[in-house]
Amino acid sequence: MKLYIYDHCPFCVRSRMIFGMKDIECEIITLPNDDEQTPTRLIGKKMLPVLVTESHDAIGESLDIVKETAIKSPI
Repeated sequence: MKLYIYDHCPFCVRSRMIFGMKDIECEIITLPNDDEQTPTRLIGKKMLPVLVTESHDAIGESLDIVKETAIKSPI
């Protein structure tokens, strides 16, 4: 999995926390604030965080990322 984030974003922090809490490996990719191309390519708009799953699905809301991760790794 790959998690695209901004380093200054509280929603990105929320989405990163679940991976640490569940001890799940995830590649963290920090984008510069002016990178509009990457998030637009992934979800159609300039918004982060975005999680790209093993099945190449892109999830673009922090609470949806937390929910998806919690469902896949219930502990």
